[in-house]
Amino acid sequence: MNLLLAVSILGIGALVSCRTSKEVPTGNHLVDFTPIMNATLYGDGQEGFSQGGIVIRNENELENFRTKANSVNETIEGIAADFSKETLLIYVDQVRGNAGHSLEIKTISETERAITVEVQHRSEVPASEVISQPFIMVSILKSEKDIQFSFREENGNL
Repeated sequence: MNLLLAVSILGIGALVSCRTSKEVPTGNHLVDFTPIMNATLYGDGQEGFSQGGIVIRNENELENFRTKANSVNETIEGIAADFSKETLLIYVDQVRGNAGHSLEIKTISETERAITVEVQHRSEVPASEVISQPFIMVSILKSEKDIQFSFREENGNL
């Protein structure tokens, strides 16, 4: 009886511990990431970024991003990465007509061949009538896999 009770408790514990609030497609697994920066560009789009994802795998690519981001206003300071151990992922939003916007990484998942980053736009009550362009930067373990970005507006539209 005690053995049956112990097996039942272990089975229930295993089921509960396998649940996750973030679902990924079958065959994928979640990738751990470290938030680096969630910021906003205020250059009215003059920095020259289009909406989309940027993968940074070396110091030269990071310096190019930093130079472009800082071309109108000093936005990025003091970012260092060990590119022998990590890859930086950046998603730049579209230029927005007011402040009060931000981005969130919902999940990063991986298959044998690719990594998918799911980014969601968040909107709060507009803080001001300043033109803004949010971006987010995270770090993952070094990877040479193809990296794709999936973007969702807060209302769920892709």
